[in-house]
Amino acid sequence: MTTPPPRMPEHLRKRDGQVVPFDVRRIMAAVSRAQDAVGDSDPGLGVEVAELVVLTLVGRADAERVGMVAEARRVPSLEEVQDLVEEALVGLGRTRVARAYILYRDRRSRARAHLTVTDGGGGAAGRAPQVRGEAGVSPWSRGRIAAALVRESGLSGQDAEEVARRVERQVLALGASRVSSGLVRAFVDQELQGLGLYDAARATEPVGIPRPDLRALLRAPRDAGAPGPSSEARHGPPNVSAERRIGASVMARWARQDWLDEEFNRAHHAGELLALGLERFHLPLVRSVSASGLGDGGVARALGPLTTLLDATAHGVVLEGICDLLGAPRRSRDADRATEVLVSLGALARASGRRLDLANPGGRGPRPIVQLLTALVHGLAGGLAMPKLFLEHARVAEALEAEPALAEGLEELLVAGRVVPVWSAPGESFAGPGLARRSRERGPLTLGAAVALDLVGLARRAGPWNEEALLASLVERAEGAVEALAQLAAAQDELSPGIPVGRRLHAVVPVGLGDVLRILGDGVARPDQGARVLGVLRDASQQAAERAGLVVELSTLLSGPAASVLARRAAGEARPTQAGLFEERPLPESERVERYLAGFDLGAAQTSWEPRDRGAALAALAATLPTGALWPLHDPLSSQRAGLACLTTWAAFERARAELLEPRVHRPAPPVAAPTALPFERPARPRA
Repeated sequence: MTTPPPRMPEHLRKRDGQVVPFDVRRIMAAVSRAQDAVGDSDPGLGVEVAELVVLTLVGRADAERVGMVAEARRVPSLEEVQDLVEEALVGLGRTRVARAYILYRDRRSRARAHLTVTDGGGGAAGRAPQVRGEAGVSPWSRGRIAAALVRESGLSGQDAEEVARRVERQVLALGASRVSSGLVRAFVDQELQGLGLYDAARATEPVGIPRPDLRALLRAPRDAGAPGPSSEARHGPPNVSAERRIGASVMARWARQDWLDEEFNRAHHAGELLALGLERFHLPLVRSVSASGLGDGGVARALGPLTTLLDATAHGVVLEGICDLLGAPRRSRDADRATEVLVSLGALARASGRRLDLANPGGRGPRPIVQLLTALVHGLAGGLAMPKLFLEHARVAEALEAEPALAEGLEELLVAGRVVPVWSAPGESFAGPGLARRSRERGPLTLGAAVALDLVGLARRAGPWNEEALLASLVERAEGAVEALAQLAAAQDELSPGIPVGRRLHAVVPVGLGDVLRILGDGVARPDQGARVLGVLRDASQQAAERAGLVVELSTLLSGPAASVLARRAAGEARPTQAGLFEERPLPESERVERYLAGFDLGAAQTSWEPRDRGAALAALAATLPTGALWPLHDPLSSQRAGLACLTTWAAFERARAELLEPRVHRPAPPVAAPTALPFERPARPRA
């Protein structure tokens, strides 16, 4: 920083009301005089303070213009500029320079008061000054400082009174008639550290953002969706404003500093664990609610309660029973009405910065599902923002039997991810990420928090053909994830006690499953091995959760947001495997990857197989998860395959899953019509 900021106010209002040209060099000169008084030799401090003052003044002027305030109010006063200089010095941690500036300013004030033969109202050394804060000016009170220390820092009354006395001596020694609350807080922090009360000092220190990060947040495009360059929460919703990104970054820092322990922070910085939704950690991550619980009156009256629900979640809401809002389909135009409803829900989600998805759509018979899928097809063709639909195969089969022509549109929805296949254990139904609704359960379900695990790093340390070492490390990592979940649950209980949650669960999120299987198999991904990895991770997580008094499930659906973040942290730490030495193209684990594979994506291992074989292999992979989402379903070659590749894969998945689960009691299991291993790459079959 070598030059003053380019935008500056044009005028300044002096104490006598005279309007003169604004000269930023006067600010630099005043700061320089204060530096000389205390022996501070930083040549760039004056420029930095001047820039902060000008940026604040420009921001205030812009805000006043938006509010259509009179032109005269957009001319800053001299007192306002001096207050901003003092606040900037305190904010930059230059307490000694700020003290010298205050003394110089007060001496000038008393000199003016003497020359005009008025009573200056105090300011002699030893007299208590007034304190200027955000709420206005208030008289000095040592007792208020002591009470705040007891309340905010947990100090004993004796220690708090001692700190307040020391601060009062420093403030009175200034001899100023008025001081800022920021300067008082700086004195308090200084005395706390001088007395060795480091925990108390940390409890009162502000949670801030480094200026380079702040500039990056402000300059990032609106569709970046990232709370900040140094934040882990890069998976935020699209079209996020700079203000939201800044607030999200501050919240994430507060969560890591005050609510999550040192062990989590070590694992977080090492790229081993990633807590999702830290930008709104005080709120539950996902809530699943029934449309019938939003009241009668259709969609129009449901939008208000939905807005409230979205604001009370960190990631979003899953709405069940959408067909209850649409009503029974009777005419061909009902699909147009359903399209309007889904577009309204998509717009509401986009405006809130959260997700709004659909599950358990309800309705009797195939017609409601046909109506819903037709509306989604229309929305996809028109490029409209709409919710995702989590759907079980039985409802799809019912709808396609009634409306076979819907198959091509449904295939497009599956490729685009607008329809996500799900499955459930007997007596349950999929209700959202990490959530399963019991058969007679009617209340809301809540996913409180979720912690993602970097499985790829564990697999690299274990090495090829060393599944036992990987599973052992999974147990240890799962315990760390559950400890973080318990800390986040405690934070939500304390910070958001009034939010009704119903039955609350939490989630452990495996990331990079497809990469792990190729590492373990030296380039060969084995579905049965993946099922064991998921089964051990789920069991270990649930055992640790039982000790912590939590209910925890595994959710591969939430791995998408964390895949790129964890991969970037691990970039450069990868090492080649033996299979990579004999392949013409290197494996992803031997490259600086930009993203781990998410969900049930097996990468290149699945693209060379026919959809039926692929569906059977995915069923074997998901065999140890009683409830889940088959995401992502399509592969890069889906658009090149003849026929309905995604629908065929989904049907094969359901058949193979039924064969894997059904015969355990009555008869031996028939062999699954799929290879026991998926090679990393195999030549595509010739096309006719």
